[in-house]
Amino acid sequence: MLKFMQAIEGHRNSQVLACQLNRLNQDAQTLTYQDMWLAVDQLAGWLQETLGQDRSPLVVYGHKHPYMLVYFLACLKSGHAYCPIDLSMPLDRVATIIEKLAPPLVLTTEDLPLDCRQVTLAQAQALVQAGSYDAPADDLAVKGFETAYIIYTSGSTGQPKGVCVSAENLDNFLTWYLPLIPAQPGERPVFIGQPPYSFDLSVMSVYPALCMGATLYQLDKGLLSNYGALFDCLKQSGISTWVSTPSFVDTCLADPQFNQELLPQVRRFAFCGEKLQARTAQALLDRFPLAKVYNSYGPTESTVMMTWVDIDQALIDAYPDNLPVGRVRPGSQVKLLPLEEAEEGQGEIQIIGDTVAQGYYGQPELTAQKFGQVGGQPAYKTGDVGYFEDDLLFCNGRIDFQIKWHGYRIELEDIDANLIKHPLVGQAITLPKYEGDRVRSLVSFVVYDQVIQQRFQTVRELKAHLKQTLPDYMIPKKIVFLDSLPLNQNGKVDRKALGGLL
Repeated sequence: MLKFMQAIEGHRNSQVLACQLNRLNQDAQTLTYQDMWLAVDQLAGWLQETLGQDRSPLVVYGHKHPYMLVYFLACLKSGHAYCPIDLSMPLDRVATIIEKLAPPLVLTTEDLPLDCRQVTLAQAQALVQAGSYDAPADDLAVKGFETAYIIYTSGSTGQPKGVCVSAENLDNFLTWYLPLIPAQPGERPVFIGQPPYSFDLSVMSVYPALCMGATLYQLDKGLLSNYGALFDCLKQSGISTWVSTPSFVDTCLADPQFNQELLPQVRRFAFCGEKLQARTAQALLDRFPLAKVYNSYGPTESTVMMTWVDIDQALIDAYPDNLPVGRVRPGSQVKLLPLEEAEEGQGEIQIIGDTVAQGYYGQPELTAQKFGQVGGQPAYKTGDVGYFEDDLLFCNGRIDFQIKWHGYRIELEDIDANLIKHPLVGQAITLPKYEGDRVRSLVSFVVYDQVIQQRFQTVRELKAHLKQTLPDYMIPKKIVFLDSLPLNQNGKVDRKALGGLL
């Protein structure tokens, strides 16, 4: 059996809340550890009896209902990998994933209007209430190099690709990660659940919370767009560990009420999935004097993340333009692969080690392109540009965020980094505007921290600011001011939505 499953089972008689879901204008939905395990055993027994020798992956569809956790653990206990799909995903994409996986059944907590064999929430709860099944034997559970979960990420061809993370990958990740976030004396551990389960950042909060016997305080997607209601929930949450994308915390920081008084128990902020800016880290240190700020890095293909660093004042002062993403975990190593026209010391980050996933489900050719072996260890080429200073890894953006224009190679994130050096620019994203397959101009979307009285004058000022550090060919032709940058379902900046504004 998985080591982390044994840790979670250690809390099976606890009356502590394993999960609480908070929804807009609705009562909270909760599940204790004891009730969770009663449900897991019954559902896992039913899955074993119903599916027999069929060990195919199962799809779990819904949002953040507490029974999503029951489904995940029941799948693992009965020997099945699970694939989480969030209800915010477009229906045609859901259908594509289900077609690729061809699961024998789909476990749901929300209505899924597709023609497939489904177990609804009401049916699952009825099975549990009947109490007619014995839990499967421990040796049936997913283990070793068997796939524990499959998370689908965007593919460059427009088709999603399913990353297969093994039980061994997950155990290795948690063995390293859990000691980094220990509960302090007197702390009642509560983890925020901001990202949906279909985004692997959720693994940074879900499994540590369950292993520690902590509460996972889930926020429904409706709350994320209603900051009055969101802050009311946060005030009552007792959150001690905050895990999210930097973009989500940036939107919270826009309100001065987001401070230690709102979250008196919070002791740590942990970020992954996007670039953490120094000004964000500084604002958190200033507003939450009792908390630490941590940065990390890692794609889904390396089991969430594989670096970690405490971003203190000394690091902010030393690296104000590009914070480090951390030190590489034991069991992993990073190799920098040569890149055309890259600056000295920089290269494509290749991750080697025991958290590298098995590849992409049903896509052997793509797996062969991105995965491989180095020194007998699994390896993955990330597409991220990085470099080292001392033992700290730094990221310099994505290879696919680089464009060629007028013969020059341009890092779009370089423009963004210089824009946010302006004291009144909170966030910035620059995109290329195409005509056919050629770049015709650059457009920057900016969140400005002050009411703009004269737009033309403000644009001139920002372009003059950029010209102090960037060549003329990197100055955006157009600057668009927004109240906030749109976020996708994972809490990252939605570049596709911004592209629709070009």
